Amino acid sequence: MTSTVAAGRTVGARRSPAATIAVLAVSLTLLGGCVSVQPSVPPESPGTSILVNTSPPGATATPTGGPSATNPLTPAPTTSAEASASSSPTASPTPTATTTATPTEPATPTPSPTSTTGWTEAATISTNHYTAVDLVVDDAGAVHAAAALDRSIWYVTNSTGSWTRHQLSSPPSGRADLEPTIAGGGPNLFVAFTRYGPNTGFGSLPENIYYLSRTGGGAWSDPVKHGPPEANAPSIKARNGAIYMVYAVGVAVDVVGPSSVFPLHFATNVGGAWVDRLVSQNGTAPVLGLSAAGRFQIVFGDQLTLLAGNSLSYVAAGSNGFTTEPVPSTRDDYSPFDMAIDSSDQADLVYGDDLGGGLFFTRRSDGTWSTPVTLTGSALITSVAVATDSADRVHVVATTLADGVWYFTNRHGSWESKQLLAPPASGKWYTGSSAIAVDNSGRAQILFIVGKKENSAELYYAASPAV
Repeated sequence: MTSTVAAGRTVGARRSPAATIAVLAVSLTLLGGCVSVQPSVPPESPGTSILVNTSPPGATATPTGGPSATNPLTPAPTTSAEASASSSPTASPTPTATTTATPTEPATPTPSPTSTTGWTEAATISTNHYTAVDLVVDDAGAVHAAAALDRSIWYVTNSTGSWTRHQLSSPPSGRADLEPTIAGGGPNLFVAFTRYGPNTGFGSLPENIYYLSRTGGGAWSDPVKHGPPEANAPSIKARNGAIYMVYAVGVAVDVVGPSSVFPLHFATNVGGAWVDRLVSQNGTAPVLGLSAAGRFQIVFGDQLTLLAGNSLSYVAAGSNGFTTEPVPSTRDDYSPFDMAIDSSDQADLVYGDDLGGGLFFTRRSDGTWSTPVTLTGSALITSVAVATDSADRVHVVATTLADGVWYFTNRHGSWESKQLLAPPASGKWYTGSSAIAVDNSGRAQILFIVGKKENSAELYYAASPAV
């Protein structure tokens, strides 16, 4: 299998739109960055070309000074969890290649030549109104992305030298496929997503997670269901042809009390058959990280405040099962957040204050979390994604409501930032999601979705210089 440099994606993009509607019905607030499952434009034909705008974006990106460190809060004590309980294998069929896939649309020109010495500035690669995106890069530096558009999941790539897309799912009438996540690289790719059902009066509720694959550069398999009913918000990684997945079960649609249960699960088919285990009795928006050796790490929130403590939670695989500990200096409702595992098995976590308090970075190394660094001080972050390169340097993309889209990195030692796209001077600013991965040359490759409103959002691409 082609190896892939560590990639990250936004967590905000995986917030269930149905869950948000449902929880608002009982005056509880879920995570931001939600999108409606009702399309604001008619579904487009699978053969429709991606519209590419080769003109410069409306605002020129401008560099800014690097952020400063914050005063650390008192770290919370580390505790162990009982998360190794409740192991229940789940059998899912292996996906098979389909010969009836939607045809790939014609290639369209890339917006600008790929540069390894300078920035490929942010430019529109599609005017179709995508709502969520995730990406990986292969050894040749090509982008492979999974994206949500018109209730379906699409595969978007520039691997042929031009941006093309291919439809991966076709949900039944009244349903919507959302929350895409992608893993792997080159000829071997894996995609998972959540299928949401018809509106029940409490919003559209998740029905199941589905996953599919493409091996050897051949045809994509048909989507295969995994997990219990109402499984949602998948986060996946892949190693040597095996899938590793973490996901949530259920959303709040009625009164939430101390006895309510919205569990998180970890699953893998590394041994051939799927094995599915409980990670936590409650939790929200899980993010999976995976070391080169296949050791998984997980970060999740507690938007419904059903767990003890008041922090994001970190889970790691150990010799005696799972261990769980609080992430110091965080709150359980912080959102969005994302995590990448670097080559030294360190966890690099970036998280936003959902009250507009800014964006922060912390690293877990040798069992200790570093003092948080403030990447930006007061912006309301709507999505964030993080990736690391081969030298364990960190690369971050974030969208904000007031300040546009930003890239942060410590690739030169101290933290620095660059505005990728400024918001419009007036009017509303819609942000979908963002994703980032670093190729073998050290280039950070970035996709993000923004626009004046949801039904005019566009998919943008940008890339940093190589190391």
